[in-house]
Parts: sequence; structure tokens; C-alpha cells
Amino acid sequence: MEQHDKILVYTFANGCSGSTCYPLATFKRWAEENGYKLYLVTVGYNNLGATLNQQVNLPLYVIDYKAYHTNMRGKYYDRFLLDLLKNEVNSTEIVHKQNASLYAFEKGKLTQASNDLLQLEPKFVQ
Repeated sequence: MEQHDKILVYTFANGCSGSTCYPLATFKRWAEENGYKLYLVTVGYNNLGATLNQQVNLPLYVIDYKAYHTNMRGKYYDRFLLDLLKNEVNSTEIVHKQNASLYAFEKGKLTQASNDLLQLEPKFVQ
């Protein structure tokens, strides 16, 4: 990830249908318009077809639960986020209190964390 000045990591469950689960093309568009490299990270393989059917033409990453020595999604997801945020002083607080799925980095430093693309700066124009 250090190869890019601006990075957006979106973590999600395949087939997500909540109010902040926009089509992956929406995240791709925001990232492109704002100069971010987008990493799409799904938390598992369940309902993978729903994600693949969106055909966003970007790599799709899946958290390797075996690397975290557990198959319990909550545990390996938190451990993944702690790894992602390992350079942040308050990484544990971010993981346990913010409930974010979007992590924006600039030059390796976390600049934004949110659970809604519409809350990121600059604001998304639909």
C-alpha cells in the first residue's frame, strides 16, 4: 500500500444490502475522482457471486482468516483492521469504537474513517 500516496480501503460483506452498501462502482468512481487507489476487501466468501456480478474490473481481496488463527469473523476482522491500522497511535480505539468500513490514507497516515462513503471528504456528488 505504501506505493500510493492516497489509498481508500473498503471492507464489506458480499451481498451487503444496508443503507451504506452502495454498488462497488460508486466507491470506484469516488476513488478515481479524488485520486485514491481503491482496495476492495471482503470479509469472507459467503455470497461472493453478488460481488463478482458487479464487474467493477478491480482486484478483490478477501481477509485470510487462517492468518489470524480463527474462523470467527468478528475476531479475524478486528485483527485485520488492527494490522491495517498498525501505524496509528489509537488503532484499537478506531477499530472498537468507530465501526468504520472505509479507511482513507494519505502518505501512509490514516486521514478518514467512516462507515458511509457520503461522509468522506471531499463529498461525493451522485
